[in-house]
Amino acid sequence: MLGALLIFLVVFLLNLIPAFAPPTWMVLSYLGLRYSNGNIPAFALIAAVAATLGRFILSKAARDIVRNRWMSAHAIKNIDAIRERLEQRKKLTFSLFLFYAFSPLPSNFLFIAYGMTGMKLPAIVTPFFLGRFVSYNIWGMAGGAAARALTL
Repeated sequence: MLGALLIFLVVFLLNLIPAFAPPTWMVLSYLGLRYSNGNIPAFALIAAVAATLGRFILSKAARDIVRNRWMSAHAIKNIDAIRERLEQRKKLTFSLFLFYAFSPLPSNFLFIAYGMTGMKLPAIVTPFFLGRFVSYNIWGMAGGAAARALTL
């Protein structure tokens, strides 16, 4: 139980950091390497929930702090034009976020930008969770396979 809480906290905090944080897939690779006989799907589920919650809060902070307090009216007008285009292509937005979530690429700036549009967050949170759950399973299993292959 304490291990699950520690995984959740580490992944959650890594996903709250807007820049220069180590990627979460490294945590899952480490867990797979260190605990090659562990329950990788459970690790991946905990990490995916924590990552999604962290990115959700990062996106909300971008909306509440950056958009509402620091952006000029001209910048908000430009962001609103982007929002209108994204709202016209909801399936494409969902698909792109799902594709992006499968990759090991950092998503922090994507969530910050999306948060500044003021759009509803379930449109990106759902594909992010699904993609990260699957990719974290893959990274954890890859770490476990590496551990088994390197064991003497």
